[in-house]
Amino acid sequence: MRRQRTSHRDFDTNRGIPIYDDVVRGSGGLYLFTNDTVDPSNIENTGTAQAGFGLHLSLPGTAGNYASTPDSAAVSITGDIDIRAKLAMDDWTPSDHTIIFSKYGTGNISWDLLIRPSGFIAANASSNGSAENLTADSTAAPGFTDGSVHWLRYTRISSSGVVRFYTSDDGLSWSQLGADVSTTAAGLFDSTAPIEIGTREGGTQYNLNGRSSKIYYAEIRNGIDGTVVAVFDVDEATLGAASVVSSATGEMWTIHGTAAIKSAIKLASTASATNDAYNGMSLQITSGTGSGQDHQRISDYDGTTKEATVSGAWTTTPDSTSVYRVVNRGA
Repeated sequence: MRRQRTSHRDFDTNRGIPIYDDVVRGSGGLYLFTNDTVDPSNIENTGTAQAGFGLHLSLPGTAGNYASTPDSAAVSITGDIDIRAKLAMDDWTPSDHTIIFSKYGTGNISWDLLIRPSGFIAANASSNGSAENLTADSTAAPGFTDGSVHWLRYTRISSSGVVRFYTSDDGLSWSQLGADVSTTAAGLFDSTAPIEIGTREGGTQYNLNGRSSKIYYAEIRNGIDGTVVAVFDVDEATLGAASVVSSATGEMWTIHGTAAIKSAIKLASTASATNDAYNGMSLQITSGTGSGQDHQRISDYDGTTKEATVSGAWTTTPDSTSVYRVVNRGA
């Protein structure tokens, strides 16, 4: 990031000295910041953040907004399969069925991984492409706190039809969710549908929704703990990127519609309950983790979750020790 001194000066009548401004040129454009103390009347909110969120795929929950990669020989799995994803949900008991990950088209069904309105995890699958005849639901709900980040996993053994669901906080140590689920012993249909994130049927069905829902990672393995054949990883993306290429498996993921790679922070509980209340304002981390990051512009604010989407990638992702202030530079 490059700072340049401007010729513009204001006068501090309290101390009798000029105030110089800095223009910060960042990925989101030019932002104006003073080197001096911010006028308290311009501070809209201050507090300690509840959480910070690094790069993630943000999905608005409407048709046409998702990420996908085309079918390939590598992802045409008909035997044992192992599917994993890292995500956060605004509501872990959503109002409708919500797709996380899929290879599913009309008359062209292989599998999908989803969350039921009950909060139970499920996977629809097919042996013939036309019917969801290998569907399984978890026997327990994970009971996650709304907005929290977790890993989910679905495995299916074709020779026995046994399905298992798992959860994890780190993607390494897995706990089985409920008991084994029995489906018909059969292989999966070799669908030609693309792999989709946050939806199925070309971005038209059961879209993952919520202004603060996020996808961080998703992968497909050929076999239980088998070879990784497709990976979506936001750590390989850049802010606002239109596509992401997997360094592990080589496929390109296209980001469709208004889905986007973003960064965010969850403000204190005292922050405004009104959606968009801080849009266009600047956010500064004044102490704690990420201190000194003062270039962020708030592009979206969710008053229910207190989550502010920011215009730039974090140098250091804030956390629950980060003290911030929201400044209305237009005041």
